[in-house]
Amino acid sequence: MRRQATMGALLLIIVGVVLGATVFRTNVAEATGVAKSVSKGGVTGGSQSWSIGCPQSFAIGSRATASGLTLHLSPSVVWFALKVAGSPLPAFSTYGPAQGGPADVNLSFSKPVSFDTVECIGSGGTSAGGTVGNGK
Repeated sequence: MRRQATMGALLLIIVGVVLGATVFRTNVAEATGVAKSVSKGGVTGGSQSWSIGCPQSFAIGSRATASGLTLHLSPSVVWFALKVAGSPLPAFSTYGPAQGGPADVNLSFSKPVSFDTVECIGSGGTSAGGTVGNGK
């Protein structure tokens, strides 16, 4: 009898996970705030991508506006930034793995971020990544 109750509870959990991941995924995303952060970013298309060595700064040619970012940093990267020329502060920055930061960054910005320069500081290695979406 106890075994049947355990199996029934396990079956209910599995069904709940499957429904949450498929049928109700939008509702779950909205409840956790994931969908809200993407919709606030105003994704309408457009993207930038790069792969640069460190240390190096790369001007992309014109100002871009991004709603999301994916990034991979080599172990020797100290710092990474998206910058606007002439601005004293970066539009986005993160410490690299050499300073205890993440090697992989995947996020959506709560509001669109504008930049025209990608900068990587470190003692070798690379920064590879891209942005998605223009702000409205």
